[in-house]
Amino acid sequence: MFVSYETAVTPGTTLSNGVQIDALLGRGGMSEVWRAATIAGVIVALKIPRADLGTRSAASQLIRREFGVLESLCHAHVLKPLGLITVQEMPGLITEYLDGGDLVPLLGAHPRHWARAARDVALALAYVHECGTVHRDVKARNVLFSHTGEVRLVDFALAADTGGKTPRGGGTLAYERLARRQGAPPELADDVHAFAVLIYELLAGRLPFGANPTQAVLQTAPSPPVVTMADGSDGGVRALAELVQATLSPGQKSAAEGMRPFLNVLESMLLEYE
Repeated sequence: MFVSYETAVTPGTTLSNGVQIDALLGRGGMSEVWRAATIAGVIVALKIPRADLGTRSAASQLIRREFGVLESLCHAHVLKPLGLITVQEMPGLITEYLDGGDLVPLLGAHPRHWARAARDVALALAYVHECGTVHRDVKARNVLFSHTGEVRLVDFALAADTGGKTPRGGGTLAYERLARRQGAPPELADDVHAFAVLIYELLAGRLPFGANPTQAVLQTAPSPPVVTMADGSDGGVRALAELVQATLSPGQKSAAEGMRPFLNVLESMLLEYE
């Protein structure tokens, strides 16, 4: 049976273009992602507005925007878009399917397990920034792996041009810098700050400011995320922890320096581990 506006998307649903819905992969605040198969049998991911929303216009707009942003980008570590289709008279974003999980299970693990993935995310962000775009939702759940371990930065629904108009809603409070919380326009420093929060999580196994930090909390420096490695190969780790601390401490200019400092430290760590 082909899906109509009134029919809920469920496993086994076949869309009018032949795409067959398989299983729900995840659900966010405004959208849900399904595993699906094209008429040619290619396994893909399909992002659509959540079925339980009172109105789906805002979610539909974000999905259209995300497709436009992804179409303008081309990088080995950025999610690959495959097309925009119509599902229940609303947009559905088809992307490559990534079945290797996200970065969350590696939080707090030895850096040799995540240094390469962190470097790849930093490369993706450096490229996105060169294109004049701010991701605006960098976090562990938005870093996915393929079954072969390749890294992709995903979820560009909130992406915006530097200094431009920001999409309404969304975001993750634990990763936001103070200036963004106070309504400043999108800056590359927003992503650098969020990346520093992510690295802090990877090093310490916890968030630096908590899951729902107040503006007052963001005006104080978090406790240092230094972790001493048992095997003694912690020189790069200490340098990374110091960079994170400098980036997250109030009044510092580290976030304005972009991704290059993080790339330099992560590259040196990879050389140490090889």
